[in-house]
Amino acid sequence: MRKGAVAAIGAVVVLVAGYAGATAWSGRVTEKRHAEQLALMQGEVAGARPVERSFQRGFFTSQSTTSFQIGCAAADGKPPLRVTVADTIRNGPIAGGTVAAAVIDSQVTLGGSEGERINAMFTGAPLKVHTVVGFGGGYTSTLQSGAATMPIGDGAELAWQGLSGTVRGQSGSRAFSYALKSPGLTILDPARGTKVTLAGLDVRAEGGAVKGASLLGLGKAQGSLDAMTMELKLPTPAGEAGAPVVVSFTGLAFASDTQVASELLANTSTVTGAGVVNGAKIDRFEMQASMKRLHAPTYQRLMEKLTSAGADCGTAAKEAVAAQMLETLQADVMALLQHNPEFALDKLTVEHAGQRGEVAYSISVQGLTAADAQQPLMAALMRGARLTASMRLPVAWVRRAAAEGASRLQGTAPAPALVDVMVEEATAKGFVVRDGDYLTSRVEFAAGALTVNGKGLPMGGKPP
Repeated sequence: MRKGAVAAIGAVVVLVAGYAGATAWSGRVTEKRHAEQLALMQGEVAGARPVERSFQRGFFTSQSTTSFQIGCAAADGKPPLRVTVADTIRNGPIAGGTVAAAVIDSQVTLGGSEGERINAMFTGAPLKVHTVVGFGGGYTSTLQSGAATMPIGDGAELAWQGLSGTVRGQSGSRAFSYALKSPGLTILDPARGTKVTLAGLDVRAEGGAVKGASLLGLGKAQGSLDAMTMELKLPTPAGEAGAPVVVSFTGLAFASDTQVASELLANTSTVTGAGVVNGAKIDRFEMQASMKRLHAPTYQRLMEKLTSAGADCGTAAKEAVAAQMLETLQADVMALLQHNPEFALDKLTVEHAGQRGEVAYSISVQGLTAADAQQPLMAALMRGARLTASMRLPVAWVRRAAAEGASRLQGTAPAPALVDVMVEEATAKGFVVRDGDYLTSRVEFAAGALTVNGKGLPMGGKPP
């Protein structure tokens, strides 16, 4: 009996010692990974720098507080915006009732003169995050941002309805996935008669981020927006508020894919939906845009320079960085241009009243060499810039657009016969080509020469 009791006590001691050792190990590992994750964040946002960091390790629970300063103090001495992340870290292997390396509850608040004012506008904290960290370093975070109503100047107001979602990733890595939802927002500007409403935002993505270029992530994203409505009053030539213009879209869906190959970034994005523009129903529209051959290392170098320029608030240091940036700006830009970058609206198609219109354009730089880097930037661009633009629009749409535009500017719409005369004149001069019920046009600029529908056009814009 006595031996059994001793054995039982020994087993308990072993279990307690093992759990204590596991908890201590978990605390050390979590602190290390936490520091790595914060280090990963540094340098991702231009002008942001850590200004305060504290970590109080406890046996079961640790506390961490990190503050980042955004920008520098204002000329009138007001303190800059400060973002503070306060973490309560429960160490595993059983953390807050969950089997995990750690469970972290984070609260993000804003400081400084503007930050305190913004904090007061939220119904709760600007952002709360609950994170479960696995033993292998993987984490799952659920986040919640409260609703807020804030003035945005001259009597205008932004009503934000909050945000919720989930983020998954690996500690020390830029790879991630997320799913975010928001009921939407409303922007109201009574003085200008403007109202913008977004409703039902849903975004999902999986990929990573380029160091020093966090806004240019790699991977795929997709999402939807239930509705977007814009109400505005365009001013008349006399400066008075004109008739209201109402634009609404429904069932918006968008997708984006960004990849890198041989250090060159490429992106394709699409948006589709339907809507109504001032009473004219759009049965469907589709927009596809693309970016090609953006050299990632050069782009990263430019972002890092911008980051270092904004991170130091010392006047002398800022001036030195600015001078250095000016000296190397053309070299960096030329390094980008030598990879033949291209930005394009591949297509914008609109279907209305049984007809379809389409517009497209692309802007690129091609064929520049290292020798061109020694030339003035504008001279190099004139040699290497390429532009193509095309359109195919129903004549009926052109008539309606001309009538509505003239009506808003002059108060009266031109007679249809006058619009037809204008179309015939443009056709005679070669600016457009009549193709049955459609007008088409194609503009190209290459090697300093401009052509419209295959015919040369002097740079002054007058037809030959």
